Amino acid sequence: MTFLEWYQNFFEEVLAGYDTYQYGYYMLGNENELMERYANADLETKSNIICTFFKFKSIHKKALSFLCHFDGIENVSRLQLILKFDVDKGLEFFDYFFDGDSEQIKIAVEACLSIPLVYRQSYYDKMLRFIYGDYGNFDDDLKRKALLFIRDTKTLSAGDLFAFLKNKENSESIRKTCMYAIGAARDKLKFVDTFVEILNTMDSEKILLEMTVTLSNVQSEKIAWTYKKLIPKYQNSDNFLIVKNMESYLKRLKDKEQYEFKSFKK
Repeated sequence: MTFLEWYQNFFEEVLAGYDTYQYGYYMLGNENELMERYANADLETKSNIICTFFKFKSIHKKALSFLCHFDGIENVSRLQLILKFDVDKGLEFFDYFFDGDSEQIKIAVEACLSIPLVYRQSYYDKMLRFIYGDYGNFDDDLKRKALLFIRDTKTLSAGDLFAFLKNKENSESIRKTCMYAIGAARDKLKFVDTFVEILNTMDSEKILLEMTVTLSNVQSEKIAWTYKKLIPKYQNSDNFLIVKNMESYLKRLKDKEQYEFKSFKK
């Protein structure tokens, strides 16, 4: 293909209304052309064809039916696409896979972040049970997706994730992601004593660093006193941001107290 042909194809995709963000990776053609090619294509081409459907902003019923035929090729992408183009049908398939065997559950969780935010709340309990192992033992990549899903639910409670965070059988990496998820909880102030306990017993500087970010908007004298006690311990740490974040927290708390005192005097 010459550069002129490449350039012409690009503008044909633009004029057709397709998403060209991944132009050069997605295949050319409309829905019908892609479906016709699929039947006699090799496995790699079939995979590329399914993924190319991400360039469409909407699809017709025939194409949706095509995507709903889960044949073992790009099943996760198929589910993500169905959730994109017909969320009600996508949620039906999501429920079907989540209630299936371990391989089907993998497909559901791999695609879970494609569920629009407005629909995620009803899956909060299921995702909690997933990370705690009620559905079986899955790898950290899937648990990470579940934690990010949980993070975006409106009723996330920090208390629901502490047991997972404290469990040292979980990897450092996934516990760090758990701490990141806790950062989105709106009820963190209710659990100050638990946060102080975790600060005093934390075995990972990486998680501790994430924790200083999580607690940055939780104003508490107990946390402040704990930071004052811990700063000397981490003064020479390679993670210099731990101390920097703790000191910044103390400064913000002090500035707020001085402002409120001045306002009270007036």
